[in-house]
Amino acid sequence: RLLKGKAYAIVPDADWIYVPTLIVRRNATSAAMEGFTLEELRERKEPIPLPLVGFHGSTSRLLPLAGRELDNVVRFMRQHAGSRVNVIVNTNGPDDRQCYDIAMSRAISIRNYLAKQGIDADRIFVTAHGNIKYKKGLSPKEVEISFQ
Repeated sequence: RLLKGKAYAIVPDADWIYVPTLIVRRNATSAAMEGFTLEELRERKEPIPLPLVGFHGSTSRLLPLAGRELDNVVRFMRQHAGSRVNVIVNTNGPDDRQCYDIAMSRAISIRNYLAKQGIDADRIFVTAHGNIKYKKGLSPKEVEISFQ
């Protein structure tokens, strides 16, 4: 979700990935971000949220801004040919089956986007949690990734 009054910047090329997407506040004199190397990402126990990856309504159609953030994942994976990514999608709602189906459809949509950008589909795994984490009282991000 974008917040009004804030500017968002995307790092063009790097051999690390950052969490969360770099947010530069208006009139800020400096910006801080947390970056990770591939080795650090592989050791990281918690998945990385992708807060700018969103979808049109309850569909699996990516919002335009989602591509900007996913392009950073593409750049990172191109620079680390041995990297593999697991795309994790969570959805919230009362119907368990419907939540799972939407989450899987969205995860596949993200995999297709990455593959269209030249990332071998064998390097992209998908996981759909549906509403399981929400039912456990957790507050997961809708889209998260982890590296292997």
